Amino acid sequence: MEQREGYIIFNPNKKAKVKLMCFHHAGGSALSFIPLVRTLPKDIETYLFELPGRGISANQDFVANFSEAMAYFLPKVIDCMDRPTVFLGHSLGGLFSYAISGSLSKKQNYIERVIISAAKSPQTVLEYAIHPEKPFIVRSRDSVKMDIEALGGIPVDVDDSLLHSIINITGNDFHLLDTFTLDGVVKSSFPFELWLGKYDKAVHEREIYKWREEIQGDFCYRYFNGGHFFISESTEPADLLKETLLTIMINIENKIV
Repeated sequence: MEQREGYIIFNPNKKAKVKLMCFHHAGGSALSFIPLVRTLPKDIETYLFELPGRGISANQDFVANFSEAMAYFLPKVIDCMDRPTVFLGHSLGGLFSYAISGSLSKKQNYIERVIISAAKSPQTVLEYAIHPEKPFIVRSRDSVKMDIEALGGIPVDVDDSLLHSIINITGNDFHLLDTFTLDGVVKSSFPFELWLGKYDKAVHEREIYKWREEIQGDFCYRYFNGGHFFISESTEPADLLKETLLTIMINIENKIV
């Protein structure tokens, strides 16, 4: 792995045929995706992006809102895009995958696919985005804790110090949902996939149809066994990701795409 400001390059390979760019869930970090990407072949170079305030970016202040998070990610993504690219984001990261891919007017020809995992549609998030001045105004620390617990995001027997950190990071990330905006984002025609957990209490079936309204290109959806964090509950998502990326790579080699 190679560590850069704001992201980790997993499986670095200057000759890689395809790049995968991943964006983590609220409360997560770059390392959240390791179980999903650890078995990918070396011909796929993976970029694990990370919001400030945790992990490799723990020494940085949290971003103030969704727009500031976009301004943080976009230059880094643009600098890294020089060959066919797939975006993958889970939950909050799914919204970043959508918004960032729709903001790359000069580099959209590199985008092969956008995979959105366990994320509510932009329509739904915008409906509830009331743009509070700062975190923990609309959502209390207790309500953030209850939301994390409901999604299964708190480890068993977690100590008070770690629990405080989880609530603090997740609350700041929830604030990005509360300040969500689509300024500068355009609907694009590259293929989209929506991944869903069969038992996810946060993302309901109606979100499929709302996502479809946001997509101009090919669109498909898939259900996996598990809840909101299904991508780490079985090997099925990792197997499908590998299969999808290998197919894209073969199509590029055969000049089908």
